[in-house]
Amino acid sequence: MRRFYLPQIEVVDGKVKITGREHWHMSRVLRLKPGDPLVLFDGSGTDYVCSIENVNVKQTMCSVASRSESTVEPSIAVDLYVGLLKGTKMDQVVQKATELGASAVYPFTSSFTTARLSVERGVQRVERWSRIATEAAKQCGRSQVPRIAAPQNFAEAIRQGSQASLAVIFYEHHRGMSAKQVLRRMGSPSRVAIFVGSEGGFSDDEVKLAKQARVLAVGLGARTLRAETAALAALALVQYELGDLSGSPPVS
Repeated sequence: MRRFYLPQIEVVDGKVKITGREHWHMSRVLRLKPGDPLVLFDGSGTDYVCSIENVNVKQTMCSVASRSESTVEPSIAVDLYVGLLKGTKMDQVVQKATELGASAVYPFTSSFTTARLSVERGVQRVERWSRIATEAAKQCGRSQVPRIAAPQNFAEAIRQGSQASLAVIFYEHHRGMSAKQVLRRMGSPSRVAIFVGSEGGFSDDEVKLAKQARVLAVGLGARTLRAETAALAALALVQYELGDLSGSPPVS
């Protein structure tokens, strides 16, 4: 069944009124009609299975057949801190990170970041990335939409991300334990923060700052990955080792 996102779902006498963007999409783009089934979600983790009762110019009215807690949300919260990328690369990261189960995406600027945004441009980009995350959540069956934060500087990102149960920074020059070795020693953290740099990676001083905040440095192997590839590979690795991407609960 097709899925639709409403920031607030108000059920009155077993019915939900849909207006705005989703009503337009249902009625004008998809041309849904009375009797068609659909699923509504508001980002809280609950799915509402509905059927359309009637459609007019201003609204679509649906009747709620059942509601249930989503079973497809990740078993852990993973926050992706990613260096601001140029062009549409951030669009791709936000879309795929949503599919991979990220709880939030926090763009940041660092020493080697080449992409820069004015305050006004930053607001516009966050709105765009939020729409992309919403559409990706609808497509992949999630019932929660990742939070997309406004860009911040690296020091602010480290201060925030280091408060997670586990925080790791993926550093291309790291020569210690691999990410797999580190993650398999961590048990079952409730929230994981992962840091991946922009096109230029991280400076030595930035990695030092991260380590001072007890963020663990790990590597992603010998090959040099593009920034957008590294972000998604890191997220997939964490979800596989600690989350539900492996298809079964992790063994601690």
